[in-house]
Amino acid sequence: MKEEAKKLVAWLTAPEQQEFVFTKLGNFPSSEEALKAPAVADAKSEYFNGAPIGKIFGDAAQEIPDKQVLGRKDGTIKDIFSQGLTLIESQNKSPDEAWKTTDDRIKKATG
Repeated sequence: MKEEAKKLVAWLTAPEQQEFVFTKLGNFPSSEEALKAPAVADAKSEYFNGAPIGKIFGDAAQEIPDKQVLGRKDGTIKDIFSQGLTLIESQNKSPDEAWKTTDDRIKKATG
């Protein structure tokens, strides 16, 4: 059973699977090989006015330090950012209004 689990994990995290999941669900790959795949590297977002998200996020991913430390407020800040996007998507707030609200909430949560 343990060997089958290892094989499954290896298959699920393989660059080809990460590329497939990105094209179907939008989860950005962690594999450097998958980041270079045309389906990822050349991806554009209709939601963000055709922005080249594959290049933007791929370039940003290359800048991530090898050792990443998550702060104790990481989950809180992530949730606040998600709420900020919801302000735009569901509550018809402008991006500027949503950013101001998000920024204020982050300052309050981390202050």
